[in-house]
Amino acid sequence: MKIVKFVKLTNQYKLIFDNKDELKLYDDTIIKFNLLSHNELDDNSYKEVVSYNDRISAYYKAIKYITLKLRTRFEIRKYLSKDYTKEVINNVIKRLEDDGYINDELYLKSYINDTLNLTNFGPNRIKRELLKLEFSEDVISARLSLISDDKWVSKIDNYIDKKVRLNHTNSNNILKKKLQNDLINLGYYKEMIDEELSKLALESDKDLLIKEYNKIKKNLEKKYSGYDLELKLKQKLMTKGFKYDDINEIVK
Repeated sequence: MKIVKFVKLTNQYKLIFDNKDELKLYDDTIIKFNLLSHNELDDNSYKEVVSYNDRISAYYKAIKYITLKLRTRFEIRKYLSKDYTKEVINNVIKRLEDDGYINDELYLKSYINDTLNLTNFGPNRIKRELLKLEFSEDVISARLSLISDDKWVSKIDNYIDKKVRLNHTNSNNILKKKLQNDLINLGYYKEMIDEELSKLALESDKDLLIKEYNKIKKNLEKKYSGYDLELKLKQKLMTKGFKYDDINEIVK
């Protein structure tokens, strides 16, 4: 096939062949194969040019992806896999490593530091997220072991303090259970959670119980009265974790 025309695009050239076929190539490819001078390609040369241009295309796409934030090998492979072959991706990964754009050790350190300072995640949650990126569990554990227990305890205490301040509806019993579940889901060690919750000094439920009683009663009075109202009130308040004796006293 003979190249009959070059059309300059934003960051590529469009080649038009004598058989009306078109091919978009990067400058790197044009220069690599000296296409401005050798303007005729046989089938083998054409495949070689396309293959090389795919590697250039994948490399530039990966570079753009990396400029948004640090990426791992796993993330780049996944990102490129929709458009490029495994061979092309392997070539790009190797080039990115050689050029210093991929550094999984640096990524691991940065990810843990950022997550530690910008999220509520605990060590187990951080480990789960990094395992998804195909980091070795031993490598993750070694890096997490450098963080003192005091740091995790401080994060647990901050989370508890915030949730206690924002609590306006849950009884002390329900609040503690919710805090325990939340912190476990966030990836903190159960022993640490239980120890910090055991230190938690909460005010009496009475004021909150009266507030909830008045609010619930106002709604239930529209449909119930007498014994039915009393029964429904007790049921609703018990689901919120208040003690039966306290509920009975308020309702009576």
